[in-house]
Amino acid sequence: MGVIVMNRHIAGGTHPLRTQAHRARTRGMASKVGGIGAPLPNAGWLAGLKVEADGRVTPLDAVLTHPISGAKLYIGSHQAVENKDLLATCGISCVVCCAAEFEVFPQLFHESDTAFRYIRANPFEFGGGILGPDSFGPVLAFVGTALAEGRGVLIHCWAGAHRAGTVGTACIMRFTGYGFKQALAHAQKFRPIVNPEMFSEFCVLLKKLERALTKEALKKEKAEGYLVAS
Repeated sequence: MGVIVMNRHIAGGTHPLRTQAHRARTRGMASKVGGIGAPLPNAGWLAGLKVEADGRVTPLDAVLTHPISGAKLYIGSHQAVENKDLLATCGISCVVCCAAEFEVFPQLFHESDTAFRYIRANPFEFGGGILGPDSFGPVLAFVGTALAEGRGVLIHCWAGAHRAGTVGTACIMRFTGYGFKQALAHAQKFRPIVNPEMFSEFCVLLKKLERALTKEALKKEKAEGYLVAS
């Protein structure tokens, strides 16, 4: 197991402003881990989830369940990744960090703990082909592999709303076959603060992903003979 991230301490621990300078500084630094996992049937992935009745903001919320392994995908905040007892309780041994390099603390990543696997996936950094190594490709492969192996996955940023919400929504799209809006509604059902629409860049990314996944699905169906020429 390993850590695919390097970070610096930020004094005081305050959330940085999301400025153009911040975006320029972090763009193009995405982790490179090849491959894309295949989607599984909707019913299995969406089974066994619970809604928070009082609507409170929790450190993390489960949004998907693997239909075979039973491992869950969570979207959460920095408070979740700080709490190793919580991670253990939820069966989380894989973490997707959507925070900026200068925004997080090295101790949040448990870098000396070989029980964890990590990957960086900050959507402000994405570029290139939407399913390529500089965009959603690595994180979708990472999450798909981890869940199939029975490892719980936490996708986190600072609050678990915008960046983690974007990557979490992308995972829902990939593994259920949902389009952008349907996947977002599903994410918000289980974690109401998920809101990739806060940033126009994130909406553009998710709409591009929707088109790419639709095109990929059509190619697969055609190759398997499911489409009949008109």
